Amino acid sequence: MRINKIIIVAVLFSLYLYTDCSKLDQYTDTGTEIVESINPMLIDFDKKFRSVNLDSHIVAERFSLPDSAMSGFGRHTGYLAAGSDEVVIVYGYTQFTITRSFAGKFDSADIFDSVTLFFDTIADTIYKSVIADSGEVFRLYGCTKENRYALSVLGSTDKPAGILVRVEEGKPRFGTALLDSSLADSVFRMCRGYKKCVDSCTDDTCRCDSVFVFSLFGSGKGITFFGPEPLMVIHSHRKKIIDGKDSAVDRSDTLKGLSGMVVNEVDTVVAKLTPKSISDWLTQRTAVFKIDMSELWEEMLSSSFGELLSAAFIFERRHQTTEGIDSTPTVIYFLSERLISDVNDLEDEFENARKRYSPVVNLKAGGADTLILPVDYHLQNFMEEKYRYFYLYLRITSIEQYGKQEIVWSLPRFKAVLTTIGNGNRSE
Repeated sequence: MRINKIIIVAVLFSLYLYTDCSKLDQYTDTGTEIVESINPMLIDFDKKFRSVNLDSHIVAERFSLPDSAMSGFGRHTGYLAAGSDEVVIVYGYTQFTITRSFAGKFDSADIFDSVTLFFDTIADTIYKSVIADSGEVFRLYGCTKENRYALSVLGSTDKPAGILVRVEEGKPRFGTALLDSSLADSVFRMCRGYKKCVDSCTDDTCRCDSVFVFSLFGSGKGITFFGPEPLMVIHSHRKKIIDGKDSAVDRSDTLKGLSGMVVNEVDTVVAKLTPKSISDWLTQRTAVFKIDMSELWEEMLSSSFGELLSAAFIFERRHQTTEGIDSTPTVIYFLSERLISDVNDLEDEFENARKRYSPVVNLKAGGADTLILPVDYHLQNFMEEKYRYFYLYLRITSIEQYGKQEIVWSLPRFKAVLTTIGNGNRSE
């Protein structure tokens, strides 16, 4: 029954602690004061709580990731951009997926003419749009789905699939016909091949090639954001006899693509920023704090307060930059017992954190408000091991925003509330 008591207290305490912001900002001297302010009809345990307050000396190290250029950080799906400035190099990719309905428009009688792609630019961002007066600013290459996150392997000597030129249609738009005729022809063949493959399938085990990818590079200085759904238009014709004469019927079929971009910091910037605790949306730079939790564990082991009821990191200050946009960033975070520097592992851990803890906190403008990041759920996973060091990872996210979003974090302090309820009865 004791374990049921602590669950009830934890739920009531959590509801109180994380909804009563005024009391949370004050951080009373003992957990008893907080709990005793709750309706005594609900909780009637006398002096069963103790608070632990640790200041910023618990931070053993502070830094940010990535620690090397071209590391795979800065991946964004649903965005498309290309170009560079003194801080970053940006390149994009667009993935076109053939659908059954699209492929069904073609048959063996069709004669291929050309492939044209159109990209609408997004104006009024902090990264000024580069509008080309010539055809030399943006280049389009063919690539594979597997290397779309490592597009730097495509050197300037590679033959471009196309060069984007501005199309005058009353709005910022770029278009290009594929210059690589073999690549353009392979697009048409894939459409017809997909239709043939699907028509011959008798069950769901068929695997028909349906995806092709183009990478987008900017050779000029400046970063241009494009709309995330470019259009690919396949031009073809079919011979017909009309009024007794041989004629050609032209057709243009349009397929919408889905895009992403990769943002790499230049070498000199990486070296400058890595020692700082910075979170940046565009580059996905992730702030990391190495936290020494030994004082917490010593308190729990040397006293009767052996149960962790609540815990949080508190950031009193931060320098927050949100240029060129109206909204403010959102923080996502997690606590781990290990240092994770590989981008794929880090992405997996952030995704796991989203699913397990929903650790998303919306920030106010200016960075003046106290930010509280609950970590009791995280630490509960390590009550047996009680590792001395933990790593707090902080990243910021953005939704449909294209401006600069960056936070330089101050050192956090730590607050925990311990209880004697449930001691020695974990198995009950």
